Amino acid sequence: MLKEKFNKGKTAVYMLMAAIMLTPQFVYADSIANSSAAKGTEKLLQDTLSWLIGIALVVGSVCTVVFAVRRAAADEMDKKMWDKRIVTAVVSTIVAVVASSLIKIILSYYQ
Repeated sequence: MLKEKFNKGKTAVYMLMAAIMLTPQFVYADSIANSSAAKGTEKLLQDTLSWLIGIALVVGSVCTVVFAVRRAAADEMDKKMWDKRIVTAVVSTIVAVVASSLIKIILSYYQ
């Protein structure tokens, strides 16, 4: 008996949730999109992404050079470890630059 009441209550909650989800929600966000805060945030993101591309290239290049120098001074067993670090630094640099550029391109469509 208690289980039947619980199932009825659970069904009522599910039906209420479905009704809320299926009811159209109207949002008027025109004033937010044209606000100075939104435009400032968009410009901040674009500038940050430009800096991130430059910083990623510089840091990745420095890490790769340092790892290559350390590899040259390493013995046979450590060379494999430095090779892995060099590959990781190069791949990380490429991923950071591509991701930043992709986000920058996506943001350019919203202007």
